[in-house]
Parts: sequence; structure tokens; C-alpha cells
Amino acid sequence: MPVLTPETPVSQTVQEVSASNGDNSSILTYILVIGAILFATGAGAIKWLYPNSIEDVEREIKCVDELIEENMGLERNILGDSGWGFRERLIQQDEEARRTRNKKNAEPDRKEIVEWIIFRWRQMEDVKANYLSLMNLKEELMTAIDERKRGLHTRHAPIPTMAVDDGFRVD
Repeated sequence: MPVLTPETPVSQTVQEVSASNGDNSSILTYILVIGAILFATGAGAIKWLYPNSIEDVEREIKCVDELIEENMGLERNILGDSGWGFRERLIQQDEEARRTRNKKNAEPDRKEIVEWIIFRWRQMEDVKANYLSLMNLKEELMTAIDERKRGLHTRHAPIPTMAVDDGFRVD
């Protein structure tokens, strides 16, 4: 910091103050730029780690429900009795999604920043856990449907063969 006396001219004072602040402002500028980069990267990393929202979970629940309904219909009951087990697991996933949605309504005030960050972090963890378990359920459901369809085709489907005189026929 420069030493200024009452006799120091104003122009010299301005030069000395701006010269001394030049070093500090460049350090401050570097800190601000690095902080902004870290903030943007951190926000991107959180979005990458937790890409799903509760709306995504609810949308997937509807898709899985439609898949179960489609494959448990009277005209085409591919899942058989195992469909009810999938339905019960889906109901549990739906209840968990509703609990997560209801917790979202109890969000703390943003003035208590630590409580709010902890709440948001737990909310993202709950949504991620719910989404991953829902994806596991969907994968098991798709596997069961594929296995049942393959089993039905190999047992009951007629095998078309080629006859020389009258085209295709079924044996």
C-alpha cells in the first residue's frame, strides 16, 4: 500500500492507488474466473450424476404399467401369474415416487442454505434410487415377456415348410 501525504498531488495518488490495486484486482479476477468455472463444472457434474427428475420416474411408471397391461390382457396373457408380481412391485415403485413427490413439497426455505442443499441432495438420491430400481423392474419384465414369447412360439407355432407342388403348407 502506498504511503500518501497531504502534499502528494492527486494525479500521483491515483496512479499509485491504481497501480497497487492492479495486482490485487488481477488476483481477484483470477479467483472469480476459476470460481465460475468450478461452479459451472460442478453444476454439470451434478446433472450428469443425477440426470433424472421425479417426472421422469412417473413417466417410466406409466410406461411399465402399460407394458404390464398389454401383456396381461385377456386376449394375450403372456405374463400369466407372474404378471401380478410385477404389478405389486410397480405399485411399490409408484408409492415410493409419491413419497418423493410429497417430500418435495416440504422443501426448506432457501435462506437456510445448508439445510436446503442437504434436502436437495437427498431428494436427488431418492429419485435416482427410485429410477434405478424401476429400470431393473422394467428389464426383468422385458426379459420375462421375451422368454414367454419364445416359449410360446416354439411350443405352439406351426412351422411353415415348402412343398414343390402347392407352395407353402403348414405341417
